[in-house]
Amino acid sequence: MLEKDSILLYKKTWVIAGILLIILWRSEHEALESVSSHLKPENIKNFEMTKVMYTRGDGGVKVYFTDVNLQQDEVRNITDWLNAASDLEKVPISSIPGSISSGIRLYLKPAGEVLIQYNRENIYITRTGVFNKEVRYIDNNVEFKQFFDKHLEGSFLGQKGTDESA
Repeated sequence: MLEKDSILLYKKTWVIAGILLIILWRSEHEALESVSSHLKPENIKNFEMTKVMYTRGDGGVKVYFTDVNLQQDEVRNITDWLNAASDLEKVPISSIPGSISSGIRLYLKPAGEVLIQYNRENIYITRTGVFNKEVRYIDNNVEFKQFFDKHLEGSFLGQKGTDESA
């Protein structure tokens, strides 16, 4: 009787292990899909935008970050711009260079986020899904750049444009 119980326990263990592997595989598959799928505005639970400001101060230049109030229609435009990029237009990268001038973070339902960073030259996208799966790429949508440039006007020592070299 003991041998029969141990065989039954052995079989149950393998069945449970198999079910767990299937669940993990599905979760992994869903995580990759959530990173590469189209964004829908209704799947964004929260968002924030910041930009760097350069001002003249006592003895030099003062650098600080300030929040930008995004409107719902701007968030809709952002999702449209992100979704408009085809896989061929997305330039994969392994890291984001420094000197970021502005950033937007979209918090997604049920989990995950999209981090959009702009350095006055390129737009860097980091999409993070479930289990912290990440995809990074450059998206150089012209309207997206114009959006960032508009929000950065006057952020460099009060200059009208966004060009730091001017």
